[in-house]
Amino acid sequence: RLELSEGHFIRLFSQTMGMTPGQYLTKLKIEFSKKLLADPSLSVGMVAELSGFSNGSYFGKVFRRATGMSPSEYAHLIAGQDDAPAADTSALYL
Repeated sequence: RLELSEGHFIRLFSQTMGMTPGQYLTKLKIEFSKKLLADPSLSVGMVAELSGFSNGSYFGKVFRRATGMSPSEYAHLIAGQDDAPAADTSALYL
């Protein structure tokens, strides 16, 4: 559709965004998971699944690499902040 080879697309994307398409998608997943972790009714496993990760273990590894803390640590940190906005996850449920 774009009439670009996969390699050329990756090169152009990387030059424009400063990261590969895979890195960009992972960044989006992590940002989305941070919002979900603000909802105490969601387990880390559910957050992993809703964020598009294949399993909770891999999610934990990627999340720690990106943030420097585990998903549980992040959730506890967010829960302890009085000014943290409540997560609006209503759009996630059908």
